[in-house]
Amino acid sequence: MSKAFLFILVSFALSGCISAYQEPSGSGTASLKIEGALPSGTLTMESYADRSCQSPSQMGAIGMVFDRDLQKKIPAGREFVLTGNWMGIRFAANVLCSSTVTFVPEAARDYVATFAVSPDEHSCSLAIGQRTGAGVKPVSFRKNDALCSTFTRLGPKHNGVAMVRVYTATVSTYTARR
Repeated sequence: MSKAFLFILVSFALSGCISAYQEPSGSGTASLKIEGALPSGTLTMESYADRSCQSPSQMGAIGMVFDRDLQKKIPAGREFVLTGNWMGIRFAANVLCSSTVTFVPEAARDYVATFAVSPDEHSCSLAIGQRTGAGVKPVSFRKNDALCSTFTRLGPKHNGVAMVRVYTATVSTYTARR
């Protein structure tokens, strides 16, 4: 079985562990487009009800066999918690990196969430901007105190720090990449 097929199978299995994102309707919404300049692999996006990582929902995935254009309506006027989970597939190891941010969208605005992986694949980040007629301007957001991630489940100290999942004949372990 190829690693790509196995990864896709695992991704679908993991996405079954949380509910699918339900887009809000009405005038109290904003638009969020997900982008990522990914070296390889797949990026999955999750949203949470609050900063303490309650009620996760799967927003979608980009990369590999998934759609490269992911756009969703999000609730405006209250904190929105967003996590990007990236997995790069390597020989005998996968690189995992997740980042969680919080921001307050304004109604009827268009936002862009950009996920980036460092060139050495030791860290990642998620940034939020607002799309304007002249491009994208930065908006106020903050890196969440806790890493909210059903993907890695590794806790707050790993928000934005890449992990290597090493596969051997009998052992599978996580190691921080710093």
